Amino acid sequence: MPLVSNVEERGRLVELDFDALPFTVRRVFMITGVPPGTKRGGHRHRSGAQVLVCISGRIDVELRRGAARTAVTLTPDAGGLYIPAGMWAAQRYLEVGSALVVFASDPFDPANYETSF
Repeated sequence: MPLVSNVEERGRLVELDFDALPFTVRRVFMITGVPPGTKRGGHRHRSGAQVLVCISGRIDVELRRGAARTAVTLTPDAGGLYIPAGMWAAQRYLEVGSALVVFASDPFDPANYETSF
């Protein structure tokens, strides 16, 4: 999912137009301060979708659905990664200072999480 980026001598401004997302954003959260090598996530949502955006560092994301597996490395230049309902995902934080912003279609509900694959 591409993000609009404006780079100039004063820095970089990145825009995410909520109307471009395939869902209405109901929750936004950030993950920061994660030690390098740490794995987070490791679940799927029974309902609801998310878009993951790396705002600093590098984060590997493993995705699984059925027998299909893929891996994506997120960086601040990579755009957003759309994860639909039912897609198992885990993130591994690769560098000091790696940070992730997540835009979610649903509010937090522990009953919506499935951790077994």
